[in-house]
Amino acid sequence: MLRSDRLKSRMKEQNHTQSSLARRLKLTPQTIGKLVRGEANSSAHLHRIARELRTTSDYLLGETDDPEIEAEGSILTDYEEEL
Repeated sequence: MLRSDRLKSRMKEQNHTQSSLARRLKLTPQTIGKLVRGEANSSAHLHRIARELRTTSDYLLGETDDPEIEAEGSILTDYEEEL
């Protein structure tokens, strides 16, 4: 289950609002809002959200306590994402 407290914390650390994160990922603000409020347990876009927040989906799900673990290796460049 998604830990909304961790999502909010990473958003703050990366200077993202719900709207800015939604725009960056081409998602609706409602999708991000439900995750932040804890109204949704997960999302099909969780890996993309984690990558944008420079962390892992495991951290956002509470499966690890280290927000930085493997995060650097999981960040794709814009070019890699387009491929």
